[in-house]
Amino acid sequence: MNNYQALDHVFRFAPGDLTLVQRLLLLQIAYHQPKCYQRVSTLAKSIGVRQEETVRAALKELVERGLVAVQSRKGRTNVYRVLVSNTPPVEHDPYGETGGHPSRQTGVHPLEQTGVKHIKKQISLTEKDFEIFWSIYPRKESRKKAFDQFMLTPNVSIDTLLAATRTYRDAVSGREMKFVSMAHNWLANEAWLDQIDSSSSSWMDDAIDD
Repeated sequence: MNNYQALDHVFRFAPGDLTLVQRLLLLQIAYHQPKCYQRVSTLAKSIGVRQEETVRAALKELVERGLVAVQSRKGRTNVYRVLVSNTPPVEHDPYGETGGHPSRQTGVHPLEQTGVKHIKKQISLTEKDFEIFWSIYPRKESRKKAFDQFMLTPNVSIDTLLAATRTYRDAVSGREMKFVSMAHNWLANEAWLDQIDSSSSSWMDDAIDD
């Protein structure tokens, strides 16, 4: 599985109750698929977290929930992989009243059977979410275009989007506005994937810590 497939899987199937750190960490690992070779210190810096223990705790939770696999290598960095369910998404039927797919009979979503809690197939952003986004985004031009594009933004949680928006705001602080992306272009280009890290280095840094 390449990084595009891994990111798509995370956006579509990651449990909705993950913390922001857990979600950013899962995205970071997915971006470096098929295998992520990074120290905990590098992972922490990549997602803008100062405390390595916070990252270790998030990693432990992701592993326990069957979302990430860890391969330990003596004297070398660990290898992290995103685990994928081969079961296609289906609508959850909590009462199991309909026939057909096993989940319709048992009321248990296939991903729950593998330890991954079910979330809706699509994350819907709201007008309230846009108002928060707009208050953070540094360039306040073409609001309507920005709103229209925001509502068309693909399956990404508002927490992830706002974290990336704050990172971009901080990164372009002090620039002339003509060198800052218009919000609708930033959204259309899915630029939040480039802005997860709030530190000076990008979360897409491909360096491997040996």
